[in-house]
Amino acid sequence: MAPDVQEAIEQAWYRKDYQAVHTRASTETTPLAQAWRALADWKLGQRSVAEAGLKKAFAAMTGQDDTRDTLALLLLESELSWAADALAVAELFERLGVGLPLGLRLIADDLERRTGNPVEAFKVLVRAKTIDPADAETDFALACLHARGGRAAKAIAALKDALAHATPGQDFTALARAHPDFGGLRKEAAFVELVDTRPADPALNELATALDAFSWDRVVKQARQTWKTSVDPVFVLRAWHEALNGLLSRGSKDGTLLDDLTLVGAELDARDPGGSASAAWLRFRPRS
Repeated sequence: MAPDVQEAIEQAWYRKDYQAVHTRASTETTPLAQAWRALADWKLGQRSVAEAGLKKAFAAMTGQDDTRDTLALLLLESELSWAADALAVAELFERLGVGLPLGLRLIADDLERRTGNPVEAFKVLVRAKTIDPADAETDFALACLHARGGRAAKAIAALKDALAHATPGQDFTALARAHPDFGGLRKEAAFVELVDTRPADPALNELATALDAFSWDRVVKQARQTWKTSVDPVFVLRAWHEALNGLLSRGSKDGTLLDDLTLVGAELDARDPGGSASAAWLRFRPRS
């Protein structure tokens, strides 16, 4: 979708000018445009047409899970979620191809945020867990809910399930270390043992700690000095790569960072050709 069209659609949506959303989205035939048009149809009362349009658009969004889920959240945040019970809304998500556990997780989050009632949110998450016992995202959502409620043992048990069910790219150890919901568990030995998988080597541990604190300048400085002599150069290169991307995304004008990025990329290609399929892809390796 053309950027100017996307911007016009989003502005119209937040103005609640759904006819304008429909009109602008109708100027393109991409799946994203079709989804926006269907969302406008829903708001304009054309429910059957909207559901059919969303189902078709979502099916065509191959490889665009984040975009699809964002649009599904817009649908959830409308009056739809309060026009029927949670299961009915989740079943609609399932018909749209978004996925029932995801729909239930979104509903649980929205329920707690709107009503302040964690009990009802818990019931919805339990339903999601029943439908797909191996859904790591649901496990993590349950861990967060228990942690917020001060139920340490249950939070840690749910987090263990999330780690056991995680797929490549789902780094729940790093997320749990930084997530505010787990603030009350930071001194729990069982929690620390579960999520603190930083290397035992002092230099690598220092690098990991800096990375956890988003101290990217310090990571870059240390990595430049130590990667060639490190006991685990791939770990250092991975940390360096993440810190470089962090600094560049923050708008750093340091021209040496791009040179570093080229160097690090070449070294990783040579030393860790498995890429995301390699165990070294994980930011922190579990202790042996």
